[in-house]
Amino acid sequence: MVEDGFSKEEIELMGDGELLLLKRKVISKMADRFSRIESIFRQIIRSERDLHLPPDTLLKAGKVSRGENYKGLPYIVLDYPRLMTRHDVLNIRLLFWWGHYFTLSLHLGGEFWKERKPNILRNIGALTVENIRFQIDGSPWENDIFSDNFHELNPTDSVQTLSIEKSTFLRLSHYLPLNETQNLDEFATKGFKKFMSILKD
Repeated sequence: MVEDGFSKEEIELMGDGELLLLKRKVISKMADRFSRIESIFRQIIRSERDLHLPPDTLLKAGKVSRGENYKGLPYIVLDYPRLMTRHDVLNIRLLFWWGHYFTLSLHLGGEFWKERKPNILRNIGALTVENIRFQIDGSPWENDIFSDNFHELNPTDSVQTLSIEKSTFLRLSHYLPLNETQNLDEFATKGFKKFMSILKD
């Protein structure tokens, strides 16, 4: 039965205060988890050599942010390191997207991408991360890695490599299902180290 335009399920949801309290608890715990992972990322950066990142790259602290409406659902984002200017983009983003998955993405664009492209393409061939996808067209801020703009990465595919070489930006993303949340720290740490290896000389 529908009352005042609301379905039975919607009315039952209105009366379930525990659901939103539990959701708030999950978001708070996840934000704390992301802050802890940001500390791990900073330690990795300090130990790396031969990265030669752009001088304006923000390395002192990551940025953990949250929202309620990425395609209608809550999310949490950690950006570290990050550089987003008119001329350069270098960003590693850890994302929790409610109802979907975790992703860790490397976003490269602008002059930094143009200058480092040959070296980065050479290093991509050494990637051994599972579930990795790439994007070279569409909005560079698309976070749905199963949208039409993302494709499975195959470093041995010469046609794919040529397409990446001609692109104005590159995003590499890999994902972790939410039912493997217990592996989040390991997923983020290993992926971050792999992405750092791509940026090395």
